[in-house]
Amino acid sequence: MTEAELLEAIDDIAPDPERARKDLDRIYEATALVDSPDPELAAFAFGYGDMLRLCVRQHPHLIDRSCRDVLVQGPDELCQEIGGLLDDSDADIVVSLRRARNLAHGRLALAQGLGIWSPQQVWYGLSLVAERLIDTALSAAMERMSARFGTVTNPDGSPASIVAIGFGKLGVRELNFSSDVDLVFVCSHNRGETTGGTDGNTDAQRYWEKVVQTTSRLLNEMTPDGFVYRVDLRLRPGGQSGLLVPSGDAFAEYYPNWGATWDRIALLRARPVAGDTAYGNRLLAQLESFVFPRHLDFESLDAMRYLRDKIDREATRHGEDMIDLKHGNGGIRELEFLVQNLQIIFGGRTPALQVRDTLGAIQALADAGLMPTDIAERLREAYTFLRHIENTVQARDDRQTYILPLEEPLASELARAAGYRGASPADTMVRDLRGHMSNVANEFALLYKRDKDAPEIRTEIYELLENETLDDDGRKELLARIGFERPDDALPWLDRLVAGPRASVYGSRTREQFEALLPHLLQEISATANPDQALPLSVEFIQRVGGRAHLYALLKENPAVATALSALFAGSRHLGNLFIRNPEFLDTLVLRPHLTPVRNRSELSAQLDDQLARVDRRDVEEVSDILRRFRKQEILRIGFFDLNGELPLASVQAQLSDLAAVILERVRRLAFDVLAPRFQFAADDETTLAPLAMGKLGAGEMNYGSDLDLVFVARESERLTLESAIRVAQRMISLLQTHTREGELYEVDMRLRPSGNQGLLVTTLRSFVAYQTDKAAIWERVALVKGRCVVDSTINDALAQTRHRACFERPVTETDLDEMLRIREKLIAERSPNEPIKAAPGGTADIETITSLFQLRFVRDAPELDLHSPIATLSACADADLPGAKRLHELHDHLCWYRKLETRLHLVLDRPGSRLPRQPAQLRALARAMGFETPDQLERELTRRQATVQTAFDELITLLRAHLQNGR
Repeated sequence: MTEAELLEAIDDIAPDPERARKDLDRIYEATALVDSPDPELAAFAFGYGDMLRLCVRQHPHLIDRSCRDVLVQGPDELCQEIGGLLDDSDADIVVSLRRARNLAHGRLALAQGLGIWSPQQVWYGLSLVAERLIDTALSAAMERMSARFGTVTNPDGSPASIVAIGFGKLGVRELNFSSDVDLVFVCSHNRGETTGGTDGNTDAQRYWEKVVQTTSRLLNEMTPDGFVYRVDLRLRPGGQSGLLVPSGDAFAEYYPNWGATWDRIALLRARPVAGDTAYGNRLLAQLESFVFPRHLDFESLDAMRYLRDKIDREATRHGEDMIDLKHGNGGIRELEFLVQNLQIIFGGRTPALQVRDTLGAIQALADAGLMPTDIAERLREAYTFLRHIENTVQARDDRQTYILPLEEPLASELARAAGYRGASPADTMVRDLRGHMSNVANEFALLYKRDKDAPEIRTEIYELLENETLDDDGRKELLARIGFERPDDALPWLDRLVAGPRASVYGSRTREQFEALLPHLLQEISATANPDQALPLSVEFIQRVGGRAHLYALLKENPAVATALSALFAGSRHLGNLFIRNPEFLDTLVLRPHLTPVRNRSELSAQLDDQLARVDRRDVEEVSDILRRFRKQEILRIGFFDLNGELPLASVQAQLSDLAAVILERVRRLAFDVLAPRFQFAADDETTLAPLAMGKLGAGEMNYGSDLDLVFVARESERLTLESAIRVAQRMISLLQTHTREGELYEVDMRLRPSGNQGLLVTTLRSFVAYQTDKAAIWERVALVKGRCVVDSTINDALAQTRHRACFERPVTETDLDEMLRIREKLIAERSPNEPIKAAPGGTADIETITSLFQLRFVRDAPELDLHSPIATLSACADADLPGAKRLHELHDHLCWYRKLETRLHLVLDRPGSRLPRQPAQLRALARAMGFETPDQLERELTRRQATVQTAFDELITLLRAHLQNGR
């Protein structure tokens, strides 16, 4: 290394070039001790704070070129190097631990400063080093205590063991340069006495305490070589008042019985780091259901909200001379809590979220659809950047600080150490930092968001609730004034609301919280578009939930949640009833800003499979309940975004169809698993049975109340005979239709199978092909146009080919046309009065029939019309070159409008069928949901569209008949 090379490196690399130039003599002294000094390593080490100078004084080879070779190989190679220091049996363990730590931290600081390692590699390397040092200290302590007192034995006579469980950043392998290490020591047995040693024997509990105290001293104690780690033992069960070393049984029992919400967060980041780590992993596995409950109760949600507010209150406001990287607004603490909060709330139902590290958790949240990908990317970048700056600050002087000073020249030194260059490195670093922290702060603010600008409670609300001299007429007048259209009906519901939930005994806190909530809740109800519906549903919800004070506090202190809840009750009786029957789904509403409007089929499959992986796949009751809960949760999510106008009709239909297909596939798997012992099914047998989707599922146009039109087709084999296939189909239908405590999945309609209700429940592939290509009536061919394979099967290709041959290669005759018109007249006569939207002239049946007939005749001339969805087919007619294409395309808007009307009937009124409601209140609600001010406008629009569609239907039938008569 020449002087010129060193000076050039100082100018380019040293965070504080001036300081490095002043210390040239010391640099030369250090480089003289190594074989091949590296100018960049030397420049950075002597141009940045005091920690690296101490490290180089102890380990001069840190600035040798060989050090760079070690760094390039990564963190694992570094651990092997320090292992050599620790394994020296002649060395003083106190000295060895500290020198190994200083060597490792010196290498890590150089790897970070020169950009050889990524920030993730740095904190991973710091964690690996800590684990090795802690394990060495624990082993040394055990060796000393065993010599003095012997060992502790388990009841079965085997040696008892101890594990050090790391919490916090050590637990997730995200350690800082100057972190405390949070440790909880747990032993396998702490009763009786030791076997005896040079100092006799001692009580087992006392023995383990001496082991831990010795371990802590080996790590904590300050010597001329420094210290290893500050050890914090306060996270153990019971805190400082708890046993220093609890037994495994006590550890596993403590949390489910006495653990608080913050314990969940702590255990989320816990990992065995030293000692008997296998034993530690078994202990933590027992606590999985505590850390990740399937559903958080309202008390836990309120506690999470309290922790969030506590973090917000304690957040430092950045001054002109500093930025708090950890506790500041948008800092590390807020980001970590945001991620951990979502993990705990959703992790019980989505096992993929049960990961320890922060970046992995962010990715898992994005993969599960619980965090938009753009937000996840911003948070990943922010966390990586914040931790990089934090480690840069701490590596300077080995100080436990989270403050980034902004005064010069220190700010520029830190910026250069973090990799910034140019004329104003500090300004650029601070600008980037503030941008990242702003992104974090914005997302953190959405968590249990408080609306500080919530409107004042209206005078009429207080009058209704507090004026005891007001008679019923006066109260009805006030109800009308605040927006109720039917005050006579609303008054008794108001009385029930004021009375509160049904409970024999209330604690004073419950009553206080409920009374504090009442005016806010009533105001939210009255502000909705349909308070007459929102009020009864709100009362039913409160009565179902009961006297939980934490819920009332949650709703009062989070107006956005109360607003969303009231709007849901006002806008959708279907979602409202679903929510009332499943109040545990409140977490979905609380964290709605973090839900994504659209999930594709693969995302749905992955999330459902994560939940199913937790149970025995042959446990019919457990698997069935998971399927039902999953369906309800997804309908709530889809419906919520649909209700808010954030999803187009096509997306609603597609997601509901994908949801049904995903569930159908798992139901088939469950049926085969249950029947496998009886019929000796192999793993691949299930793919030889295909539930062919017809109707709305086949078309991909499901709504909230659609049933499943299915045709079961099987390829027979030695194991899957026709008899066993029928048993599987029967079990599938039962699993889909049976009503359990979690409700039911879907109604199943099998009437479209070959020969209808007279046919076998399952058709063999050979019989299906023969029937459809030779015998199927015209109405069956029309129905088969929508036929679609929605689950994986080895016969899907054969079914698709059969559909094409049966539908599009067989001719359509005038006789076929007359038969379809005869069926239409019968449908109108029998079902039009009860299902006018579908069966009346000009309804959806007319549109679907004429669309399918044109497909049967013209797909061979216009293959782009070979589609399962009538809506998609009508849209494709815009560019099709065939007779009547333009007229067909005009029907697209009408069918979409009808589909929206059917969807709103289910979503808004929770009623199946295809007719407008007769009750004025329901008709008004439906009209508003369809964008009309009055029911009359809705009814006139329906009549207008039916007339238009009927005219188009007649014209298209005439055109098609002429085409057939001419033999074209």
